[in-house]
Amino acid sequence: MNRLLPPILLWAARDALRRPGEALLIALAMAALVFVAATPLLILQGLATTGDRILEDAPSLVLRRTGVAGFVPVPVVEAVAAARSVRGITEARPRTWGLVAGSEAPWTIVGVDAATAARLGELGIAAPGPGEAVVGTGASIPPGGTLSLAPAGGGTAQALRVVGALPEGSDLMSHDLVLLAIDDAVRLLGLPPGTATDLALDVFHDGEAAAILPALESAMPWPVRIAGRTDERKSLATALSRLQGLSSLVLAPAVLGLVLLVLAGARDGGGRRKDAGLLKAMGWTTGDVVRLRLLRAVVLAVPGIVGGLAAAFAVAIRPGLPGLVATWMGWTGVGPGLSLDGAGALTVLIGVAGAVLAPWLVATIWPILRESTLDPAALLEDAP
Repeated sequence: MNRLLPPILLWAARDALRRPGEALLIALAMAALVFVAATPLLILQGLATTGDRILEDAPSLVLRRTGVAGFVPVPVVEAVAAARSVRGITEARPRTWGLVAGSEAPWTIVGVDAATAARLGELGIAAPGPGEAVVGTGASIPPGGTLSLAPAGGGTAQALRVVGALPEGSDLMSHDLVLLAIDDAVRLLGLPPGTATDLALDVFHDGEAAAILPALESAMPWPVRIAGRTDERKSLATALSRLQGLSSLVLAPAVLGLVLLVLAGARDGGGRRKDAGLLKAMGWTTGDVVRLRLLRAVVLAVPGIVGGLAAAFAVAIRPGLPGLVATWMGWTGVGPGLSLDGAGALTVLIGVAGAVLAPWLVATIWPILRESTLDPAALLEDAP
């Protein structure tokens, strides 16, 4: 029997809604299953994509001086001159940063140099002057407020006037960040005059960074440790691998739920022998009945799948839910809103939808294919 798609689709929708309670339960089960499966995968994909984007703007190499007690301040003039003497180094920029105590939590403070001031200007934020600060969203202090920071070596806390706030989209990098004038940062970190925390180095070609390391180490008059973008990418991949192991535990209940849905679909297909017999007695072909069953299964499953995927995307990708993500990541308290990059999310969503929908459709059509060779009368007689 030759039927157009719209009529058979309407017939499938009518058939699916004959049992509204069952249809609602299937949609909710599909939504919960897809949400649980897609959320950790989207977070991992978003972290990988966002991490790569952030590292693209990072310096090619970061040089720190080491001592018996660990890292020690780098003499700026001597270190910059030694770095620039190495062929392949195009820029050597001292950076001043570190951790200091606040009234409620520790903060990462960064001294604003010319390059950082230029980036702030692109965001429409004025660089902080002496006694001023630009804060991340974790500070929750509006411009005009006061932030109190204690020096790293102890002493009287310094009150800083907040003159700007970093945008929420940068929360992953700037949640606990405080930007200060370099003199204020040096004083709070207790650095000796003329020193910096490390050197940010750029090379002519990133592929040459590893080859430059021996010459760069030899040029320095003290022991140093040098890390680069490649090392950071490896560290990110290792951390995401550990999270992948955690997400596999989260996916275990989702796999069990999928098995139960497939079994329910198979049982439902076996319980419709009478309907199949009636349709074939009316002149429907096996192909017509299979199409009807497939469309009915799609009508039941797709709303739940779409709803679950939308909820997972809203939780994992911008702006995300900080509380839920913090729990999944193992953070204490409410962490930053990740605002992850959505590039690559479509691939994850399609993969999860296909992994859930395909077994459901197979469970739906398998009984009718098995019964396709039976006479309609036999289907009517054997039906419960």
